[in-house]
Amino acid sequence: MKRAPAYTLIEVLIVVTILGIVALPGLVNYSRSQARQKLQAAAEILANHLRQARTFARDGRPGGPSNLSSSWGVVSVTDDEYDLKSQNATDGISTEENYRLNEGIVFSTASVEVWFERLSGNPQSGYTSSIELTNKYGQKFRVEISGTGVIEVEPL
Repeated sequence: MKRAPAYTLIEVLIVVTILGIVALPGLVNYSRSQARQKLQAAAEILANHLRQARTFARDGRPGGPSNLSSSWGVVSVTDDEYDLKSQNATDGISTEENYRLNEGIVFSTASVEVWFERLSGNPQSGYTSSIELTNKYGQKFRVEISGTGVIEVEPL
């Protein structure tokens, strides 16, 4: 009786090892790609919060306990957390909402503070006009605020 051809355990282990070595770069690239997508999403969310603050300021939306027409802004609290704030003469600065960046993403800029003028919606001078976010792979995205209040996201 003839035996059917078979593979030895060593042959199977060699094939599995080779497949693992070939697949490793693909897995690394996949995790970097996912981290970049999360970074881009965090930058877009931050840009949307900046746009929201600009809209609130331009519309003269009330803020703070006294509900007076206010300037609005975004201010970093830690390297991965920021607040949407309102500011008026009676209440001073009031925190309206608190947000956290996606896990593993931080502000590259030491301190972020962007304020928009009441009714015009233009950014106030002397504050941050460019915000950079970084992930654990060193990938970066920038949120740019122009002098007229246009907010754009771009990869670096």
